[in-house]
Amino acid sequence: MRNIWLSPSYQDTDFLFPHSLDTKITLFEDRAIGWKLDIADQLINGSPDNSPIRHSGFAVLDIVFSYFEMVAKYEDGFTGRNSEKYFKKGVYLVFPEFKNIPPPAQTPLSPVGNVASLVDIVLDLMYEGIRCGLYHSGITNGKIFLTGEIKAPMAFDLQLQMLIVNPHLLVPKLKVHLHGYVARLRDVNNVDLREKFEKRYDFDTHVD
Repeated sequence: MRNIWLSPSYQDTDFLFPHSLDTKITLFEDRAIGWKLDIADQLINGSPDNSPIRHSGFAVLDIVFSYFEMVAKYEDGFTGRNSEKYFKKGVYLVFPEFKNIPPPAQTPLSPVGNVASLVDIVLDLMYEGIRCGLYHSGITNGKIFLTGEIKAPMAFDLQLQMLIVNPHLLVPKLKVHLHGYVARLRDVNNVDLREKFEKRYDFDTHVD
């Protein structure tokens, strides 16, 4: 019988079963990097051996936009669905600075009596316009613009009410966040964080 690849770097024969928590963390990181984030990075930014693929931005978002919901559910040890809540929580985990964005001046999307914060508008565009648009329709919905010209992973044009995404910078941002999360998981003092991770990991991998 052939060995089974558990992740890009490891086969089933590389670890004793049942897997230890440290093994689960190793596999989680290797899968997220090797099967998703590195591939997205190579598509949009290229590699030493390959040039970037033109017009790969939407495919890259399709690959990486599951990251937000995933990492939030692992942080909480949550084993249900509640996609919108955890997607938005994941955005805050990757972009904690979003919590400090103040309400904008009155705009068509924030009328008097129902003033939305700018971050609410951005989160809705990310969830409904990108996450749901790509997953359900194969294309983004609403005012979403992809470009490599801005100097941040995301920006919001208040005048045009448009979310601008730079996938060239978004993918490295997600990789930095993942490495930080994994570093916290490897710290044995973070008992609660590690327990919640393992709960979600076991749920995803059907470990009883």
